[in-house]
Amino acid sequence: MYAILAYIDTIVFNVVRKAAYENFCTVYAIKSYSPSKLVAFVGNIIIVVSRSNTTVRISAKCGNKKKPFYIRVNKDRITYDGNEIDANSFIYHIASIENRLYESLVLMSENCNTQEICYKQNKGIKEILVEGKKININEDIKRNLEQLLTILYKREVSVECNKSSLCVKKVIATRKKVYVQLIDAKKENYWYLELNDLINKMPDHAQEILNIIKQIRTQLS
Repeated sequence: MYAILAYIDTIVFNVVRKAAYENFCTVYAIKSYSPSKLVAFVGNIIIVVSRSNTTVRISAKCGNKKKPFYIRVNKDRITYDGNEIDANSFIYHIASIENRLYESLVLMSENCNTQEICYKQNKGIKEILVEGKKININEDIKRNLEQLLTILYKREVSVECNKSSLCVKKVIATRKKVYVQLIDAKKENYWYLELNDLINKMPDHAQEILNIIKQIRTQLS
């Protein structure tokens, strides 16, 4: 029983590392404050792990949003997120527990008022949290962004990362700015492009860019 409870730290570490590399620009930190408390920071999420003799409580927080995730061990039974399993089969459910926790974190992050803006630099990664919202763009915006960014980078750019090595990972709108996160799989690099800055780089396409910004900002209201 105690081995299972102790292994939860490893589950949290795996989830945090996966979230960092796939969603949060590889920025994360994990701190142990006592044998019964672990705190992890990844992107715009804070995760607190509190452990007792029979229960592990994982609490994820972003801004004013908070979600608990309980794992309880009662003799030979384990309950997690409303599911009950035999303790002897715990090892076979680790992947499922990790996936549920990971999906919960990503969903919370995307619906949070605070978004992360990360820049990869020569000496490391700079991470800035901004008041903003992840925007799900429509087909017209996707097509226009692909065309403009393909012209800018002289490479095929897609809004679907499985279709192109250079792609748009996400769009974030704040009160004053709209950011596009770009991922270059070939160079293992990523950066944020502020769309107003794109006007200076592509003055001939200024009106198209302004239209994209306007369409994206209407989704904030």
